[in-house]
Amino acid sequence: MTIISPTPPRLVVRSEAELREYVRARWNPKPPAPAPLRIIRTTADLEVGDSLRRPGGQTDVLITRLNPETREETLVEGRREVWSLGSCWVLEAAELVQAYARDDAAVTHG
Repeated sequence: MTIISPTPPRLVVRSEAELREYVRARWNPKPPAPAPLRIIRTTADLEVGDSLRRPGGQTDVLITRLNPETREETLVEGRREVWSLGSCWVLEAAELVQAYARDDAAVTHG
């Protein structure tokens, strides 16, 4: 039986300060910065993946597509198609909505 081992990694010589910094950076890395809070007030603020609460006591719907896609285009056009799977609602760009951001930070206005 023949055992083939990979070549050993290249030996790196470090000073004690470099070694301490290397270990510190990998042993206790900084946690990622929290995502900035996104406030959803109007239809123009919606993004794909957000949950939209429909008026009249209907359940929340997951937004799967937006037309126009960007906030700026929506403001120029004045309206936006909000799609959830096969359903579509046409809303005014400045219409107040109740929605939850996709990062599960519940933000409600309106």
